[in-house]
Amino acid sequence: MFRFLILALLAALAPALRANNIDVANIFLGDRDLSQHSRTIRFDVGWENSWRVTTTPLNWDAAWIFVKYRIGDGAWQHATLSGTAQVPTGTTVDVTTDGVGAFVYRSAPGVGDVLHSGIEVVWDYAADGVTDDDLVTVEVFAIEMVYVPEGAYFLGANGNDIAEFYQVDGLLPLSTDPYEVDSEASIRIGTLNGDLNFLGATIVGNLPTDYPKGYRGFYCMKYETSQQQYVQFFNHQPVTRQLNLDLSVQGTLCANLAQFRQTFCWDAASQATTSYPYVPISFLSVNQMLSYLDWTGLRPMTELEYEKASRGTVYPVPGEYAWGNAAISTTAYTVSEENNPDEHVGNADDVPPSEGNGLYFGCRLRRGTDILNGPVRVGAFAASGTRFTRISSGGSYYGILELSGNLSELVVTVGDPVGRAFSGLHGDGELSEEGWGDVLDWPLGGLGYGSRGGSFLTPRSSLRVSAREFAATYFTAGEAHGFRGVRSYPN
Repeated sequence: MFRFLILALLAALAPALRANNIDVANIFLGDRDLSQHSRTIRFDVGWENSWRVTTTPLNWDAAWIFVKYRIGDGAWQHATLSGTAQVPTGTTVDVTTDGVGAFVYRSAPGVGDVLHSGIEVVWDYAADGVTDDDLVTVEVFAIEMVYVPEGAYFLGANGNDIAEFYQVDGLLPLSTDPYEVDSEASIRIGTLNGDLNFLGATIVGNLPTDYPKGYRGFYCMKYETSQQQYVQFFNHQPVTRQLNLDLSVQGTLCANLAQFRQTFCWDAASQATTSYPYVPISFLSVNQMLSYLDWTGLRPMTELEYEKASRGTVYPVPGEYAWGNAAISTTAYTVSEENNPDEHVGNADDVPPSEGNGLYFGCRLRRGTDILNGPVRVGAFAASGTRFTRISSGGSYYGILELSGNLSELVVTVGDPVGRAFSGLHGDGELSEEGWGDVLDWPLGGLGYGSRGGSFLTPRSSLRVSAREFAATYFTAGEAHGFRGVRSYPN
C-alpha cells in the first residue's frame, strides 16, 4: 500500500500532458473496490477556445479521454472504462459503450476557455485481466474533438472539380447537381437515374449500409495529428514496435525530414523527440497512421465524412473551400513566432476579409525571402490577425480547422472495392505485437485510401471540398500527407 500511495502522489504531481492547447492534470488513482474489481481515476482537463452553441451549427467541442496503464515496469496497455463516479457541475462525460474512452464537454451553452475539474471515471480493471494485487500506474490522454451532428447534407457542388461527386439525372445526362445523403442506407454508385457518381466514373458498385456516410453523428479531431501527439504515442510503445513505427522505416533520415518542418527523431538509445511539437506529423505510412488511430480508440475518416465535416448541412457553393466560399487568399504568408506554441501568420490582416486562409503551393509560408517547405502549426490561422471569423481561420462549418490545405487528409475512399468494404469499426486501444493497428475491417497498406483537402504542395484547386483528384490514389508516405481520427457518436 505504501508503494501505491507514492505512485499515486507522483501521478498527481506530474506535469500536465499537453496536446496542442489541451491539458490533463492532477491525475489520481483511487483505491480498489474489491467487490467490483474496479478503481476510480480522477483528473482535470481543460483547453482553450471551447464552445457549445444552441444556434447553427448546433454543436460543441470536446476532449476525447482514454487511459493507459501498466503493471510494474511492463508495457503500457489500454484501460477499460465502465462509467463515472463523479462529474462536476457544468460538465458532461459520455463513456463509450465499448469502454474504450469518454467524451468530456460542456453541459450548457458557452464560449471560451474551459476547465473540467475533478472528473472521476471508473476503471474496470478486472475486464483487462488485472488482479487486485497488481501494482499499476495509469496515464490519462486527451485529444481535442468537434462534434458533427446527425443530419442530411450534400456531396459535390456542381463546380466541375476533378472527379467530384454528383447525382445522375436520367433526363439531363450532362447534369452534375449535388447528391443528397439523407440516411446511412446503402448507396448505389452507377449511371442510373438518382445514382451517386463522380466525374470520370461509370458503374463502380454499391456503398454498403455499414460504410460511414456522414449522415450519422460523429466526432472529428479538431486539428491534424501533431508531431507531439505522435511522439507521445511512440514513446509508450516497446522497442520492438518502435522499430516499425519510426519514420526512418520509410528510408528517410531525421536530417532530411527537417527541411519539410518535420523533426520527429528517434535513435533507439532514448525516447523520440521533436523540436516542432505543434506542427502536424507527416511522412507516415498508412499503417503507421492506423496504429496511432487504433491506439487512441479512434478510426480513419471516410471521404463522405470529410465533405460533411467541411461544408455542413448547407447547400454547396461551386468551388467552395472548407470555410464556405470559393475565395482563397493569394497573399504570400509570413510566419511569426516560428516554432513556438503561438506560431501564426504575421500578415493575416493583409488578406482581404472575403478570402479564406489555407496553405497551398502558391501561398506557402515564408521567413523573409525564404520559402518554408512544410505545414504551419495546427490551428495557426485561427490565432492569426484580428478578425477571428470562419473565413479568416480557415475553419469548417463545424469549427474544424485545416480541412482545406496545410497537409492532405487521409480518407477511406469510395473509389475502389477495398475502401467501400470499410464498416467503420473503431480502434480498441491495443495494437498487434508488431505495433500495427489490427481492427478487422481496416484496409492495410495504401489500397482503400486516398487523400482530400490538398496541402502546401498542391495547387489551390486541390483544397476545394469537392476536389477528388487524389481520393482513390494509392496512399504512400510523404511530406504533404497528414491525418486525423474520427469516432461515430453515439456509440
